Amino acid sequence: MHDVINAVADSGSVFTIQPMFGQSLITCFARLSGRPVAIVANQPQHMAGSITVEAADKATQFIQVADSFHLPLIFLTDNPGVLAGSSSESWHSQTCWKNVPRATPRYGPKIQVTLRKAYGLAVQRWV
Repeated sequence: MHDVINAVADSGSVFTIQPMFGQSLITCFARLSGRPVAIVANQPQHMAGSITVEAADKATQFIQVADSFHLPLIFLTDNPGVLAGSSSESWHSQTCWKNVPRATPRYGPKIQVTLRKAYGLAVQRWV
C-alpha cells in the first residue's frame, strides 16, 4: 500500500502519522499536484488490512485533525472487514466505532478508492 501511496502522491511529499500504532491502517499527509491532502489507507500486509480497535482510534483522531485544517481526505480501501474476536467486540471497540461517524469530514472533500476489496461495516463507516 505504501507503493500505491507513493505512486499517487507527489515525489517525497508523504509524511506518515503513527506508523507503529494501528498498523493495519496507514494515515499520512501528502501532496497531490502540489495541494495538501490527508490519506487513510488499509495496509493489507498487516492483518490483511482488517480494522482493529487501534486502527479505528488512529483513523478517528487523524480524520478529526485533517478536518480541522479543511484538508481533502482520500480513502484507499483494501479491506476484508472488521477484525473478529473478543477484543474487537468489546465495549471499548463499540465505543470506538460510535466515534468514527463523528470523524467523518464536514469541510473538505472526500474520495474513496477501492483497490481490491471493501466489505462490511468497516467501509461504510469511513465514507
